[in-house]
Amino acid sequence: MYNDFFIDAATLVELVKAGSIYALAEATGEHRTTISRRIQRLEFHLKNNVINNRGGKIELTAYGIGLIPHLNTMTDQVSQSYSALINKSEANATQIRFFNNISIYYFFLESCLKSLLNIDRKLSIEMVSYSYYQMLNFGLISKALFDQFDIIFIHESLIHLINDQEWIMKIKLETIHKLYASQLYLKDHSLINSIKDLSQHVCIYNNLFPTKTWLLRDADSEHTLNIEQSIGCDSVIMQHKLTKAGYGISLMPESIIKADGDQIVNILPEFSSGSSGSYFLVNSESYKNPIIRKAVDVISSFLQTSNFWQ
Repeated sequence: MYNDFFIDAATLVELVKAGSIYALAEATGEHRTTISRRIQRLEFHLKNNVINNRGGKIELTAYGIGLIPHLNTMTDQVSQSYSALINKSEANATQIRFFNNISIYYFFLESCLKSLLNIDRKLSIEMVSYSYYQMLNFGLISKALFDQFDIIFIHESLIHLINDQEWIMKIKLETIHKLYASQLYLKDHSLINSIKDLSQHVCIYNNLFPTKTWLLRDADSEHTLNIEQSIGCDSVIMQHKLTKAGYGISLMPESIIKADGDQIVNILPEFSSGSSGSYFLVNSESYKNPIIRKAVDVISSFLQTSNFWQ
């Protein structure tokens, strides 16, 4: 209940700054109905209306005008108390908290672990991963979520959730998506000699791409592939597993296939989709900690010397 109230109160504070539900939805990436329901829930708890909506613009009621200063104080105090509690920049801290794009976590970060642990014999590492689908509607509560971590890998389409005054961008990792199938699948299915042949196969997609159409490019032009039969999943990891097991053809990040090095084949290598990327970020307070700085150097060195990305 208290967590809901804080989230709803923070939403109202941000809504007043934005001026309209539409503007706040555009800024945070949240659905307008989600924002509206939070305000309705807050009004229900307070047993008073706090805003009126006139022609798309919000106006505070008399009750709301009196309430906002108290909510500003409350949200500021909670934020300050939380920052003091986690104490990111403490010089003797020996824990690093990672928040990872799930494909970074699964395919790449494990390669750094031994080097990270060698930084300090007392160092502990905590890693949490997320899928793109999970993060789509985090919106306003993302700041409280991110505040728990020292280092973040986040997909470029979610970068609007990051406060650039609190996070330092170290590296942008870019890759392109290509068509892949396992040797097992190719052995048991008809030959694929052109884009048109793909319509006869099961296509496996993740939610970074539309479910029924893929746009592919070669040296000369763009081609639209209309998918007839498909399997959808909410993460690249599941897509990779299904492809490896021989369920169909996938449009997957080239970086993941390079890192994994297993029996997956790039079919129609002249075709690819557009590029996509992830950002490697470090919290500005955490970066004051010498152990965190060493960890950032270790990860940066690995990312810059590996050949997984463009």
